[in-house]
Amino acid sequence: MGLRPTHLGYAYQDLLTALRLVDLAVGRARSVTVDVKMFAGDRFDDITCEWGTGSRERLQIKHTDHDRALSAESFIKDSRGLRSDLLFSSIDRDLTSQPATSHRLVVRDTEPDEPDLMRVLQPVGGGIDPGPALHGLGSKRFRFDAAALRAHDPWKSMLAAVSDEVLQRACACLIVDTGVAACSLNIGEPGPAEAALLHRITEELGAGRPPNRTRTAEDVALALIETAKAARSRTGTVTVEDLGRARPAQSLTHEAVPCELTA
Repeated sequence: MGLRPTHLGYAYQDLLTALRLVDLAVGRARSVTVDVKMFAGDRFDDITCEWGTGSRERLQIKHTDHDRALSAESFIKDSRGLRSDLLFSSIDRDLTSQPATSHRLVVRDTEPDEPDLMRVLQPVGGGIDPGPALHGLGSKRFRFDAAALRAHDPWKSMLAAVSDEVLQRACACLIVDTGVAACSLNIGEPGPAEAALLHRITEELGAGRPPNRTRTAEDVALALIETAKAARSRTGTVTVEDLGRARPAQSLTHEAVPCELTA
C-alpha cells in the first residue's frame, strides 16, 4: 500500500475511531476525543470516550501489519510507548483527576506466548470480562497481575519505584485486548475491521435500508472515517452535532439498537 508504518497506524486508528463514532451516533456516548494528550506523559490519548452513563474510557491502539505475538519487550522497552512503569504511572495520574475511567490497550498482536510475559499478563476471567473494547471487533483480553509483577523479574526491578497502591490501582483498571482484527483500508474490498464497521452502520444506523436507501453503508463509513481523521488532525473532540455535518451521513434516520458495549 506504500504507507509508512506510522501512517498505516494512523489510518487504522481512524478506522477504529469510526467504530466508536457509531456509539456516539446512537446516543451511547456523549463525546469522543481523538488523539489528545490530557497531560504530559499521557499514554492513552488515541480515543477518549465519555459515555452516557457518566463513565469514561480511554483507548490506546497499537497496529502491526504482520502477525506476531505480543512480546515482553513491548512493555520492557519504550519503542511502542508501552514501557510498563511509564504506562502504569500514566494510568495513575489519569485516575487521580478522573477516577471513573477504564483503560484499554488495543493491539493487533496476538496473545502472548513468552513465559516472562505470560507469568504477569493473564486472561480475564469470564465473570469480570467486559467484552471487546470495540463492539464488533473480537479480541482476547488480558489483565496484568500486580502480585506476579512484584514477584518476577524483569518486572520486579522495573517497577521498584512504583508504589503498591499505584500498581494495584493501574492493574485493576487496565485491560489488554489482543488479536484485534486486521484492515484492508479499502471500504470497497473490506478487511475484517472494515466489515465490522459496515455491519454496525447497517444494523445500528440503518444505512442502505428504508428509510435510508439513498445512504449506503460504504458512504457512511467513509464519512465517519473522515470525521475521525479531521478530529485527529484538527478539532480533537467529536459530538453528535459534528456527525450531522458529515454530508454522506446527513438525513440518516435510525433507531438505537441495544447491544453489549464497554461503558
